[in-house]
Amino acid sequence: LEAMLVSCRNDMAELISTEGETEIPSIDDLEKRTTSSVSEIAAFKLKVALTRQDYIPMMSPEKIDLKLIEKSYNNYEVGMDFGVTEVQTPILRSFDGQEIIVNNENIRPVSFESIGFHFNYYLSENWWIGTGFRYADIHIEDNFSSGLAYDSSGEIVNANGDRSNEFKINTESPIVKLNATTTVDIPSSLRLETGDLLEFSISDFQDLSYVQIPLYLGYKWNTQNRFQWDTYMGFHWNHLTIENYSIDLFASADGISIPSTTKIDIDANNQFARKYFGLAFGVGITYNFSNRWNIRLKFEGTENFINVENDQMNLTGMGGSLATFGINYKF
Repeated sequence: LEAMLVSCRNDMAELISTEGETEIPSIDDLEKRTTSSVSEIAAFKLKVALTRQDYIPMMSPEKIDLKLIEKSYNNYEVGMDFGVTEVQTPILRSFDGQEIIVNNENIRPVSFESIGFHFNYYLSENWWIGTGFRYADIHIEDNFSSGLAYDSSGEIVNANGDRSNEFKINTESPIVKLNATTTVDIPSSLRLETGDLLEFSISDFQDLSYVQIPLYLGYKWNTQNRFQWDTYMGFHWNHLTIENYSIDLFASADGISIPSTTKIDIDANNQFARKYFGLAFGVGITYNFSNRWNIRLKFEGTENFINVENDQMNLTGMGGSLATFGINYKF
């Protein structure tokens, strides 16, 4: 930048003698002129050097495109970021059709980290469009307790006189619909009758992979400063796949632990992958530490649209938020 300023000033000083100037003219004075003199071109180059903090090679006046010189922004930007997402997921659970209410509500917050890559194209100094790719490996662990009125009509008595019973655990969310069968082996010392309270402590585990492709339209504010603000909105396409699902269940009655085994029922009705669209709106703050490089912090709200068969679930219930921090390069 210093070399650029010196070179421009030397050019202007030389023009004093060749064009009859008495002093180096100011940029404001030159911009008011109606002619495209050599000194005006040099002034524009100086103005761009101050604005862009970039080197512009010296060229003869007839080869300089003034419109190109006046442009003080780069068209393209690529970057990567680290993000934290939280999604509010509605979920319904039931034992043999008896709905389970956990903490008086059936909303499970799911948080996960992700990595993102993006590409932005600047339509002008302020307006831009962007797309990219975001990926996450998600592990969810959910723990809850419940009670069930025991029904002895389903008991099975083996040849040794030992008793067992089976219960169906149904889990349904916008992400997945799964059934599990739990078999409890009732100790001979425990006399369970119909209507007695059977208590359960349940932990379910899910491993998921998440892919998102967004499309945004944004507007940048305060473009001449190092600190800049962005506002944007758009939509995103999401693909969520369940890689693994398991349930641990512990049963007891009258303080006595009851051995149990649980297995997931996999059938054609289970959906282990979901594709859905969502709306997004967000704000960001950018710090430009050079003309090319910047860092950006963004906060984004999302509303996801998933087709859910159960009328008790909110079809747009998977609202969420995303916070990202990343580094970007403009060219």
